[in-house]
Amino acid sequence: MVTGKVGRQRVVKENEPPDQGLEETEREQWKAVEIVVDPRAHDDGQKAALAFDKDVGQPLALMRALADALNSRLPPAPYVIEANGIVDPNTFWHFVQENEGEITSVTFELVAPNMFGIRNDLDREMRELRENEKARKAKFTLQNEDGLHLTTDRVRETANYTAEGGGNIAARTKKGKRFNSKNKTKSAIISDAEMDGEDQPSRFRRIIQAIFD
Repeated sequence: MVTGKVGRQRVVKENEPPDQGLEETEREQWKAVEIVVDPRAHDDGQKAALAFDKDVGQPLALMRALADALNSRLPPAPYVIEANGIVDPNTFWHFVQENEGEITSVTFELVAPNMFGIRNDLDREMRELRENEKARKAKFTLQNEDGLHLTTDRVRETANYTAEGGGNIAARTKKGKRFNSKNKTKSAIISDAEMDGEDQPSRFRRIIQAIFD
């Protein structure tokens, strides 16, 4: 495991002590959240978890900003990092079941697979796109204004791929109802009481267990 912190600098407005007339003042401050990266060779890619603090930012946005910073380094690294949220695929299938025959458009945005392992034909096709056409992402839309039939092996395989962090899904119905996997990122709540009294390695193990298991 790789552990650390990601921080954001901000300016805090304060007041001086009473003997200085409570004069307004500003000072620079750093606010950080913990990050855990599991770089091992999982079938569905490496994993990362970030704590949430509204003063620092949304975890997925922070992870993408970190990935962009690493990708822009010179000389470039041999691999490009793509960060996507892990989503429970049942959220998409629940939307499909609720709107059976009413979904008119589904868009899949897929990223090239993890450097380790090929599980199925979709992994293989995406890897070939990356190696041959140098594509980092592929995007396609299924559309029928009369309604789509989505309970097929092809759609299920693609939806599972995206839900495991391989991309994003967006869908729309005839009546304008929408689904976007970007809003369904997996999270876990760990109370301060559960963390109190634990050393940092134990804290990280608890985070990993809550998010990844």
